[in-house]
Amino acid sequence: MRLLILSVFIASAGYAQSGETVKLDINEVVNIVSERNYEVLEEALKTYQAKESIKVARAGLLPSLNIWKAASAVIDPAALYGMIRDIVPFLVPSNWFRLKQNKQLYLVKNEGYRALWANQVMTAKGLYYQALLDRSLLATINEVLEKVAELETMITTRERLGYLPAGSSLVIKDKRKVLESDRMEMALLVRKDERKLTMSLGLDASTQLDLTSVSPLPDDIFQPIDSDLFEFRMLDVSPEYRQYDHLLKVVPSIKKEIYYGFLGASSSSRGTAGGIFDDLPESDGLGFGLGPQVRIVSTQAPIFEKQRQAVEQILKRNLQDLVDEWNADLTRKDNFEQRLKDINEEWRLVKSRLNLGKETNLLEITNILERMMGVKAAQSAIRTRFYQSKDRLDRMLFAGDYTKEPANIEEIRNGMVQR
Repeated sequence: MRLLILSVFIASAGYAQSGETVKLDINEVVNIVSERNYEVLEEALKTYQAKESIKVARAGLLPSLNIWKAASAVIDPAALYGMIRDIVPFLVPSNWFRLKQNKQLYLVKNEGYRALWANQVMTAKGLYYQALLDRSLLATINEVLEKVAELETMITTRERLGYLPAGSSLVIKDKRKVLESDRMEMALLVRKDERKLTMSLGLDASTQLDLTSVSPLPDDIFQPIDSDLFEFRMLDVSPEYRQYDHLLKVVPSIKKEIYYGFLGASSSSRGTAGGIFDDLPESDGLGFGLGPQVRIVSTQAPIFEKQRQAVEQILKRNLQDLVDEWNADLTRKDNFEQRLKDINEEWRLVKSRLNLGKETNLLEITNILERMMGVKAAQSAIRTRFYQSKDRLDRMLFAGDYTKEPANIEEIRNGMVQR
């Protein structure tokens, strides 16, 4: 139902129309990524396969009829012995162990699906913020260009009247040409940003985006933060971390499957979750290799434990990096606000001197404009980082947009089949 509703919404909004302009809001990103992002859809279908493998393993416990074996039994009654796994598969322990493994591996795959979905949502939102930032930088260049054009007119006039030396306006003209070149480069970058965003959203490559500005962050959010406040919850909800709980539950089952392999091997596959256990040995009888096989499987749990520890350290370091960046940007934010006030005052005094016909240093004027553009660009970048950092923290804690669920794998599979 949700897939159908979104499909109607996409069609009505013009998303399906090649080359048209689509008005997009940041709040729509999570739903569009859930239903249209290529990697999310691919992972959803793989997760669906993992879910269906449980049914395959369960079906392996039910009797089945092999016509060719039945026919051979008529000729050779001894062939009935080879039909035990077909007639009474529920008496083969390996089938039960394989069913248990597939259930756990589906949970592993589901955690992976949720992690990939969250990463794709975060990436798309990051691209959205980056596109807004580059548009803001383009607006800053246009704003400074207006000031340069105004200044050029004033200096050219004074030059003609003889108040300034001949060629004084050339300095400003050169500055204008450089800014016009910068504006062209930034306009190209904005278009590239939009194309990356359309790809992340699963939209047609020719789609033009009209991005809605994001609401300002509340003032009370600009406070220092501490990673210790978030570590426990981050590890508790992290799908990358939790998937190892399910993987560790598979190992004892594989060990038992080897012990009881002499009663027959399972007929279902263990290749779910990317075939992570494909290299582990399988046994369908008693032999001298039984001991080494068990020892090989026993080392798998310590491997998973080490991998989980590595994931934990990566998550903690990412959190610490985010906290450090956030707290540093708080200091930069206040610093740049004060610097911009000072530069605006300098600009006001320079214009006042020009209007009064007083002597003015052209290098000083261009320096003020360069610093003004640099500070405004830095402010825009910091503002964007605050949005991105907040979203990254939400991703780590599965808060905000990440409390939503990825698209239902059954709905995606049915939608794919219908297409």
